[in-house]
Amino acid sequence: EKVAEVTVDASTDINKVLAAMQQLPDNYRTVLNLYAIDKLSHQEIADMLETTVSNTKSILSRARVKLKDLLK
Repeated sequence: EKVAEVTVDASTDINKVLAAMQQLPDNYRTVLNLYAIDKLSHQEIADMLETTVSNTKSILSRARVKLKDLLK
């Protein structure tokens, strides 16, 4: 199973992933949840958060890097 491009396999405890996600800044967690879990497009997220598509893409990219670091 993949969570925002971070591979989650049998050796990765889902609780560890959830705990790592809770450590993300609020805006990172929000965009990550809307994109990876709720399957919204960047345009939908941008509209919802009243920001630009490029900003949601940037936030998602930073969230993925931070989540990957937290899971190491």
